Formats: sequence, C-alpha cells, structure tokens
Amino acid sequence: MTQRLNSGLPTKLPNWLGSRLAIWAACVPAMVVLLLAAGFVWYERGELRDNEHAINELYARTLEGQINQTLSSADLTLQALARQLQTWPGDTPIADAAPLLGQPLATMPYLRSISLLDSAGLVLASSNGDNVAVHLSLDLLKRSPQARPMGLAAAQSGRDLEDGSLTSTRRNSVQSWVPLTLPIQTAGGQIGPLYLVAALNPDYFSNQLHQQLDNTARRAALVTLEGQLIAATDAVQAPTETALRSHIAFSSFLPSQEHGSYHAPGLDERMSLGSFRTTRQYPWVILVELPESELDAHMRELAQPLMLAALASLALIAALALLAWRSLQAYERGQQSHTSAQRNVAERRQELDALIHGLPALAFRIDVSGELQFVNQRRFFQSVGTLPVLGMKLHELLAETDRPKLDALLQSDDHAELGATRLRLDGVGGKARWIELRLTPVVNEADGTIAGFIGLAVEL
Repeated sequence: MTQRLNSGLPTKLPNWLGSRLAIWAACVPAMVVLLLAAGFVWYERGELRDNEHAINELYARTLEGQINQTLSSADLTLQALARQLQTWPGDTPIADAAPLLGQPLATMPYLRSISLLDSAGLVLASSNGDNVAVHLSLDLLKRSPQARPMGLAAAQSGRDLEDGSLTSTRRNSVQSWVPLTLPIQTAGGQIGPLYLVAALNPDYFSNQLHQQLDNTARRAALVTLEGQLIAATDAVQAPTETALRSHIAFSSFLPSQEHGSYHAPGLDERMSLGSFRTTRQYPWVILVELPESELDAHMRELAQPLMLAALASLALIAALALLAWRSLQAYERGQQSHTSAQRNVAERRQELDALIHGLPALAFRIDVSGELQFVNQRRFFQSVGTLPVLGMKLHELLAETDRPKLDALLQSDDHAELGATRLRLDGVGGKARWIELRLTPVVNEADGTIAGFIGLAVEL
C-alpha cells in the first residue's frame, strides 16, 4: 500500500516551495516589469523634454538672427540717409527729400515709412505724404522718459506717424507701428535738431514668426525688455504688459541673462517648455514655447505600445503564477492526503501488528526461497535454540525428514491456500515439536507470479 501511495506522487519538494511562494514569485517580476516601464517612460520623457528644449533654442536662435538682420538693415538705411541729408543743399526745401526717403521702401517690406522730424516733433518730409506736417510728441520716440529720441522705442497705436499725431483721434487702432529713430548730426559732430524716424511694421515680424513655426504646435512672441508685445503667432492671445512682466523669462532671467530655457507657465498661462533669446543690440526678446500638453500627447503615443507590452507581460506572469499556484495547491493537497494516508496506514499497521502479535498461533511471512521475513512470535522458536530467526530459511528449523514436505509446498503452482501440513521442529536436546502449518501464496498482481507466502502455524 505504501509503495502505491509513493509511486503516485512526484519527488518531494522543499518545504519553502509552497503555493504562497508562487504569489510572491509573481509579484517580483510584475514589479520589475512595472518599474522598467515607468523608468523607460520617465527616461523617454526626459529625453523628449531635452530635445524639445533644444528645438526651442534653435528656433529662438534662428529668429534672433533674422530679426537682428532686419533691424540692422533698417538702422543702416537710416545712417545712409543721414549722411545724404547732412549734405543737403541749403537752398533746397527739405520737403523735397521725400523721394529720397521713399527709395529704400521698395526693397524693405518691414518699413512702412521714413520721415524727417524737427526738434519740435513736426514732420518736415516723409515717404508717406499723409505724415507731412503731423506734429508728433518726441516722447513717443524715447525708450524711457529720461532718454533722448534714439533707437527703438515702444510700439505705438496706429498704422503710421499720422496716427500718433497729437491731434489724431485714431489712438485705439488695432494696428501698431514701432519707431526707430536716428538723430542727424552736423558736420561738427553735434546732435542736430533733426530726427530720421522709420516706422517699423510689426506684421512683418509676425510673418517671420509664422514662417518659422508653421505646421508646429509651438507659439512665439517678440517682446520688448519692458514687457510690451511687438508681434506673436496666432496661437498667442495678446497678454497684458503686467502679465508679460510676470513671465518667468522676465522675473527670473532678464536682463542679466541673454538666453535660456524654462519649464513654467508660458504666454497663455499654461505649463510650457520655453526658450528665450535677446536680440543683442536691440531691446527686444524672442520667446518660443511648446505647451506641455503637446509633450504629454506625444508621450501618450509613445507609451501606448509600451503599456500594451507591459500589460501583456503582466498577464503572462499572472497566468504562469496562477498555473504554478494551482499546481502547488494540488501538490499540497496531495501531500496532505499522502500524509493522512500514511498516518492511517501506520495506525492500521499498529492495529494489525497488535492483532497479529496477540494471536496465540505463529504467523510469519517467507519469500519464495523460504527465508523468514516476518515472525509475530520469535520466542516460538526458542526451543529450537536459534534466535533471532529473521533471515533464516524456514526449512533449517525443521527436522531433516520434514524438509522435503516444505520444499514441495513452496514449489507448488497452485495459487490457492495450501492445505494444512504437519511438520516437526527440531528441538534443543532432541526434543521434537509438532506444528500444523498453513501457507497462503502472495501473488504479484503485475505478472501473476508468487512473491512469497504468509504462514500460520499452530503447535500440536
């Protein structure tokens, strides 16, 4: 019975290898998969963020070069006109300088007009005839109230100088212009009473921003160092000067730092990845930003197949863990059943041993050669003078005349219970004992052969 139970069980597993371990063993690779997926997403997001910062910086650098070139060209044009006006014939009316002032406009779309003003702000000559005789406050040509009219000033409402006149009623125009002023010096090098004023077209700079950032999710703005918006892409809702001054580029970097990158609320108050760059010789700043929502959308596209792969891995781990858990559960139940069966067998064996050892008769088992394998009463053979008797041949305990009878019984092919046979045991001092012996063959179920005999002997 014991052999059948053992043959139905696999090799005994270590005690620590149980069904609970299958659950913990599944948690470890699952956590590894999740950590790898999260680490990859975090790493890729960092790489993507750095890449977007680098692209923003490239756009800002490109736009800075274009805007610097535009402003430098306008500045050089005014300087060339100033040199010509310094040698203007005294007998020729200054108003006749209008054709001269209008010549550069044909190749410079970023200029709306070039005008000549006296020290009182009166327009003496202009490439735009509507500007002539307009009285303009010189404060509009100053970058700050303490400065003199020179260089770039704040953007003004209107399309041209005529809209900035002290008597103009079109101060709330949706258009604007930016004055670029150059004082005309006399031959002695002193500042003269005349000013050349170029009306810059902000729409031209807006077009430059659009051309660079077309078909991208980025937005850009051209802003003065004082926080005034000059030009922007369509996606930028025109912020107030107060809002622009609170922008991180102004609050944390400018004016001490000429360029940099940031991750903060942007032009539209949304979290953005941005870069800024000043225009070196001019008091303007270029801001290029990418909303963080665009970065998140890109990351979702990138992370979707990764998450699907991670979920598939987790599902596979869960399936394998479930299979291992069920197998170990079945093994544990089998072990419990096996232990219970062994306990029952041991109890039954104890009961059987007690029963067999309590028999008044001799019960024993021998193999096919007659070797004793089990005896319930070993003292039964005490009179024979040989103890212990296990491992001895049964016929060695018999009288020589009865040994052939036992050999005949052992060699019988009849698998039924053999009849009772009287045999004599040799005793110590020549005393003989007679027993009545019954043998029952133990048949091997596999091939039907006799594996041994169970015997019962009663002393006569």
